Amino acid sequence: MGAIEYAYSLMAKDAGVEIPETHILCAKRNKYFGTKRFDRDGNARIHMHSLGGLIHANHYSPSLDYDMVLRVTLAFKMPKGPTRCSASTSLLITATIT
Repeated sequence: MGAIEYAYSLMAKDAGVEIPETHILCAKRNKYFGTKRFDRDGNARIHMHSLGGLIHANHYSPSLDYDMVLRVTLAFKMPKGPTRCSASTSLLITATIT
């Protein structure tokens, strides 16, 4: 699985998608995909919240599909591009839909 994820990361880079640094890590029996953490700025943590966490999805069973992802994204009514909101914690949301 790691080799496939790594191949996808290379394809994304070739297509011009900005992604963090990636590596393939080889063990005796498997290959693992590694990527630079996106939730750190030096030693400082950037607080994140997953979509599953935002909607309190059950992580024991699949409960999200593309329709739900789009409905939640549209509910934010965020401006286009990366936006940083400050409250008690910061939340980084990239809105790709106007």
